[in-house]
Order: sequence, then C-alpha cells, then structure tokens
Amino acid sequence: MANMNTLGTINATTGLKPDAFYDKLLLTMLRQTKFQHRNFAKKKKLPKNFGDTINFRRFAKLEPNTTPLTEGVTPEGKMVEGASITASIKQYGDVMFFTDKVSNEQLDDVITEYTVELGYQAQESLDIIARDTILNGASVFYAGEKADKDTLTATEVPKIDEFRKIALAMKKDHIKPYRGTGKYVCLVSPSVMFDLMDDAKLEKYMQFGQTNKPLKDNMVADIYDLRFIEVLNAKTETNTGGVDVHHSIVMGDEAYGDIELEANGNVQIIKKGLGSAGTDDALNQRQSVGWKVNGYGGVVLTPIAVYDYMSVPTV
Repeated sequence: MANMNTLGTINATTGLKPDAFYDKLLLTMLRQTKFQHRNFAKKKKLPKNFGDTINFRRFAKLEPNTTPLTEGVTPEGKMVEGASITASIKQYGDVMFFTDKVSNEQLDDVITEYTVELGYQAQESLDIIARDTILNGASVFYAGEKADKDTLTATEVPKIDEFRKIALAMKKDHIKPYRGTGKYVCLVSPSVMFDLMDDAKLEKYMQFGQTNKPLKDNMVADIYDLRFIEVLNAKTETNTGGVDVHHSIVMGDEAYGDIELEANGNVQIIKKGLGSAGTDDALNQRQSVGWKVNGYGGVVLTPIAVYDYMSVPTV
C-alpha cells in the first residue's frame, strides 16, 4: 500500500509523483498474464500524431517452380502478391466515483486500491475486445462436424482429435505453429479443459509417455502439435437448441495483430477532486478516479491461421 498523506507529496518508496505512480501501477496491472487473448498477437505501435489507422502487410505463398532453367534464358519471374490489412485504434476507459466522506488522509490509499481494481478491469476489458475481434475474423469448425452452431447438441463434446484436425488444416495451408511455442495454441474455457482431461487420446498419451503430469496440473498441454491454455474469458453462448456452446480459439503464427498507440500516457489514471465539476458539484461532494487507454485495436491478419472451434462441454 502506498504511504502518502496528501495528493501533492512524492511517494517515499518509488520517488514518483502521485499521477506517475498511479499510471505505473495501472500499467503493471495491464502487463499481468491472467488474461491470454492478447499474448499471442503480432504487436505494432502506432506513432503519435499519425492518425488512428495502421497497415499490416500479408504476402501470398510463392508456388513451387519445377521447370528446369534453359541455358542463357532468364525465367519470367514472379510478381509479389499480397494484401494490405488496415486496423484502427479506439479509446477505452471507465471511472469509479466516491464522495466527500472519504477523508484526505485516507484518499491516497483509496485511490491506490481503486487503481488496482481499475487495472484488473482494464486488462479484462481489452482481453474481451481482443477475443471478440479474433472470433469475428476466424475460420469456423463445429464439433461433430455439424453444419452450424444451432445444430450442436449435448453430444458434441470437445475432442482432442478435432483440435488435431484444425491443426492439420492449418498445416495443409502452410500455416506455421506459433513461433513462441512451436505449437498451435488452443485457448479453451475451464469447461472444455475439464472434458479434454477425460479424452481417450490424453489417456493414451500418458500411458505411452509414462507421465501423469496432466492429472497433477489439471491441464492438457503440449500434446501432439497442440498447446492447450485455459482462459478465463472464453466466449460462451446458448444456441437455439438451448445448449451452451463454448468457443475455443486455435491459432498458428501471426494470426492476429494487436495495436497500441506509441506514446507516453497511452495508459492513464485520471483523478478528479471535489468541486472539479464546477456548479455540477457545487457542494464539493463528488470525486472520481478512472482509467483510459488512448489507443488500442486489433485485427485478424490471416483467417486460415485462426479457428473458432465450437463445442458443448459436459459441465
């Protein structure tokens, strides 16, 4: 807990003035790894004063050339083919209010505690924004190879073999595994992870590998060409048949782009004191502290490098 008596003093521990201290605390919260959807993105910074859009370049795979060269004759050659993918940043934020009942001696501690909660909220908010952007641009695979989401029933439980089929499809499309892990990354809900722990393929994997590590960790990880990671904010929804459908995200390399504004102060804590609203707070009764991200956005770079696998877990 910060040891400060007034908003005008310098923090004795960090040497930072309060505004900088709170901004640093919020940024620390945003860097935590509790939420995973942004962790596997290709990241870019948008320079300050360069507008609100940025371009990613995606180049097409060159087809093999099996024709022998003719002596003295230069081949016609290939033209570079690719696409420009545009993404925009937007502002995000929220605020908490408290009254004049909070004394000045308590105020700094209260703001510090609020900053921790606001940082957690900001991190979760950006995680959900990234998740929804990924799902909106992903290819789709339905459990049981059903035709659509609304035909899924309680029998379409998640299976490791279906994650393998997705990875196989990406391999055939020359999509590499995520370079940071050497595996295709599977972001799954706790309920999906629960069912995968009972999958017959996992049982055989443990028998052949003579390991019970998945059971001890309660996590399926690094099986075949897949790495399973449990995420807190996996999307779920109820289809027209009344069953709860869970969305798992399977990604290869450079599937998704993540953009932030390149500027000091992109992440800010904003405090407003008693009476700062003028006549709207004529009796100095309301104070606030909030968070603001001045620029954040995302975009799917290669739809065939990311899949939305929909299944119906048993729990």
